[in-house]
Amino acid sequence: MDSTNHRQIVTVYGDKQYITGKDHKPGDYQYLPESIYNQALDTLVIGCVDVVPMYNGRILIGLRAWEPQRDWWCFGGRMRKGELYQAAAARNVKRELFSGDDEIEIQPHRFVLVGVYNLIWNRRAQEPVENGCHMLSVTMLLHLIDSEATSLRPNEEYCETRWILPDDIIHHPNAYHPCLVQIAKDVAEISKRYL
Repeated sequence: MDSTNHRQIVTVYGDKQYITGKDHKPGDYQYLPESIYNQALDTLVIGCVDVVPMYNGRILIGLRAWEPQRDWWCFGGRMRKGELYQAAAARNVKRELFSGDDEIEIQPHRFVLVGVYNLIWNRRAQEPVENGCHMLSVTMLLHLIDSEATSLRPNEEYCETRWILPDDIIHHPNAYHPCLVQIAKDVAEISKRYL
């Protein structure tokens, strides 16, 4: 749906995303040099899109090998300039869960918004590690089909993965980060309403 004001066209998406301008296209993504990115982590909030895969009523979580959360977590990463949530989710899932599998293609329309979470970490992967970082995570749910569930190959960020019922996280809150517990509650609520 397009809505027009007196100067610009704004494309409005049902999940509260807005693109202002007629010819907006995501640009080529360029990585910042490490020293500049480290400075950015010290001063900016980083936008991320995380994904909770679901299959047969269970969600997939990963034991991360890297900061800022070297524990059980969901999958995902930074958004790129010009991306909608779903495009970032599809790209991040491909990189983190289907590492090296060119045949898997996840269409962006399959992702369902779970919630937005404000995460202020006391550590990070980049030096100086103890400076921490601040991330805003838009978290999406993805229902996997059989062929996707059997093709999972997590990348080097994860030591282990586990299929788990959301209720098993909810009922063992001391075993997981409080945000992961909240994500499990939100996924359980979405599952009751829509699935």
